[in-house]
Amino acid sequence: MAMPSLYWMLECTRCRIRRVVFDCYLVPGAGREGMFGNYGGLPLEKRYECLNACAKGMRTVGFIWEAGDETMWQHTPHVQIQLDRPQIDEWSRLIGEAGLTRSRST
Repeated sequence: MAMPSLYWMLECTRCRIRRVVFDCYLVPGAGREGMFGNYGGLPLEKRYECLNACAKGMRTVGFIWEAGDETMWQHTPHVQIQLDRPQIDEWSRLIGEAGLTRSRST
């Protein structure tokens, strides 16, 4: 089973700046066959750095399937939440700043 690429929001644990990436949580072909198939390697928060080049790490906030979604899956705890207008606007702004305009239907 393939792990999909999703829009993930990451936050710096030092300066709290947020960014969005379009990626898989784990890397295809980097793991052993098992629960996640052949996915493994470093998780997102280890593969991406703060946009301000802070020395501290990133944390995963959550993901959405497509730009414009009105619900988000939080990373911890793993629950789906309804986004309010400011949260939807933040996702849209961060997706635009990252130059990401893909949707899963394209």
